Amino acid sequence: MFNQNQFEMNKNKTAYFILASALVWGAVLIASSVILKGTPYRNPMYNVLLGGIAFHLLFIWGPLGNQLRRKDDADKENS
Repeated sequence: MFNQNQFEMNKNKTAYFILASALVWGAVLIASSVILKGTPYRNPMYNVLLGGIAFHLLFIWGPLGNQLRRKDDADKENS
């Protein structure tokens, strides 16, 4: 399967993916707030953004977290 070096490389890729995802969502939230400041569309846009965040967490990070947990459990069993 994987040797230890390949596992560490995949672990680092996952860490970069998590960091990039957080940076993108942070930029989207800040940009949306700045653009919509003082407009009547600010509150409805928050609902859209919160829906996007909820979708992202449930359907992307939920399965990814389960996959990483299974991989860690399998590695502990093989050790």
